[in-house]
Parts: sequence; C-alpha cells; structure tokens
Amino acid sequence: MRISCPGCGAAMDRMEVCAACGFDPAAVTCFADQTALHVWRSIFVPPHPTAEKLLIPGLQKLAVLDPRSHTLTLYNQFERERVLQGVRQFSMSDSHWAAAFMDGHAEAAGDDSFQQCAVDGLSGVTFVHAMDKATCLIRDGRVTVRGYTPFEQALSLWTDVTQLASGAAHIAGLRRDGTVLIASAAQADECFRAGRRLSETGSVCTCLAPDAWQGVIAIEAGEGYLLGLTAEGRVLALGSINGEPLQPDWHEPIVSIAAARDYALGLTASGRLLATGKPRSRFGAKLDAETQGWRDLIAVGADSSVAAGLDAAGQLHIAGRPAYRDLPDAPYWSARPQN
Repeated sequence: MRISCPGCGAAMDRMEVCAACGFDPAAVTCFADQTALHVWRSIFVPPHPTAEKLLIPGLQKLAVLDPRSHTLTLYNQFERERVLQGVRQFSMSDSHWAAAFMDGHAEAAGDDSFQQCAVDGLSGVTFVHAMDKATCLIRDGRVTVRGYTPFEQALSLWTDVTQLASGAAHIAGLRRDGTVLIASAAQADECFRAGRRLSETGSVCTCLAPDAWQGVIAIEAGEGYLLGLTAEGRVLALGSINGEPLQPDWHEPIVSIAAARDYALGLTASGRLLATGKPRSRFGAKLDAETQGWRDLIAVGADSSVAAGLDAAGQLHIAGRPAYRDLPDAPYWSARPQN
C-alpha cells in the first residue's frame, strides 16, 4: 500500500517529515492513552479536511488537532477549555495529558502525584506518551521519563525510537527502521519475549519483536496485546485478549488501528470499520451489530466502554455505553474547529 504525504500527496517511505513540502504528519490521541494514527489523504472525503475530532469518553474530553496549522483545541464537557498552537503530537492518560510542540518543547497538565507533568525545560521532544503515573518523551530517538514506570531503566537503553505504546505489563517502541522493541515485566505474556533478547534490567526484559515484524509504521497496545501496522496495510499481533491469542482476521488493507483493553479496531482504506477480540460488559456480542452501518470513516477510536468512528461528513458514531449520560446527537461538531 502506497503511503502519501497528507499535505502534498508526495510518496513517503514512512511517517516522517515530508521532503517535498515539509509537512510533519501529526499523531493524535483518541480515547485515554490511545493513538488514532495518521489518517492518509487517500481516504479523506472531501480530500482536504482541516481537523480531526477526538473523544475521550471516560473523561468527557475532546481534543481537536488541526494537522495543517498544528492547533490543538481542548474541550471539557463540550466547552472549549484551552487552545494550544504549534502542537506536533498529543497523548492522554486517565489522569493527565501531554503535548509535543513543533519547536521541540513539551507541556503536560493534570495529576502530578509522581511528577509526571514535570516536562518543563526539555527540548528536542518529538513524541509524548502519557501513562498512568508517567510521561515518556522521545528526544533524538531516546526515551526520557518523567514520573514513575517500572520500565524506566529498560527504556533508557533504547535508541532510534519514534513511537511508543504500552499495555498493562509491556511497553513497545517503534524504531526508524520499522522494527519494534518490547520491554515486558515478569507477569507479561511470554509471547513478548519470543524475539531476540537484547537486555534484562531486573525483572524487565527487552526483546526485538519476532522476525515477521518488519516494515512497521505504527503501533498500538491493549492491556495484554500489541498491534503493529505495516506500510502494506497488514496488521501484526502479539498477545491475547481474555486468555485467547489475538489474531485479527482482516483481509483488507488497513490504514489506521485502535486498541482497547479487550478488543481492537482497524480502519480500511474504503472507510469501513473492522473489529477483533471479545468486548466484555459494555458491548457483549453487539459490537459488530452496532457498527455495521458505519461508512466513509476517516478515524476510529476505542476504549473499554465505547467504540467510535468519525466519518468524512463530520458525524461521530458511538457504539457501547459512554461513561457520561448526555451525549449530544451526532453530528454535533463541524469538521473544522470553531473560532
């Protein structure tokens, strides 16, 4: 599957600054600590939207990142709360958020019990990953940690990293060459240690993902699993959901992935939503039925209680049970941030 720059359409080998127009593909957060990855120009209808809408159901928060102007608008309970300019990428956990800016600095706000928001003074930040008690920042391919995570020592050894994703007992890093590093704790599934072992720090082991994990351009993680998206649109998986190995049976090219605790979503180039896993109490067996009519999607998101899809017309589709009661009828935001 050919990857094109969302800004000018030029061919790109991977997700990095476009050599033709200088566009920096923006990664954005959809749901608590989940990344809705770069939605490519080929699936946009119309072809030049200026914003992507993102919902954090459990937090009653919405984040709108305009990848052209790099403007991030934060909403709290559907009221505009804050506007940030020059944002490269954004991440949110259940208790705090972090943003990486085009000039290399970072900001974070929310729960600071473990000093996870102490990111002032850092430079050269290209990616942020908000975890429960920590914020991980990528600077020149290396990982800087603010707050607490048992993976800090292992992460300090990683190099050439461009993205991060984490589950309950594992964290993964995507490297520029398309390979993936995985650090896992002793209680994690053995599959995360199936690749070549690189280092061991205490009870945490870092391994390369298995040989099949080549040409990866994006990663996502659920509680006990890891997904990788390749440039050809294939989805690779490690780990399990509710004790059963995760094996996405998707036969169409995928352009975006999203991960929740016990299910995962894939967005096809034609704008259809595909799902795998076994969502528990909030969905039961109804996820496929609830999302069957969703079409022309340009972004998908997942958390433990809600799956969502944003279509090209700006309508937000919801399946499951939001953590709050008064969800406005869709469409309720336009595809363009309001002044």
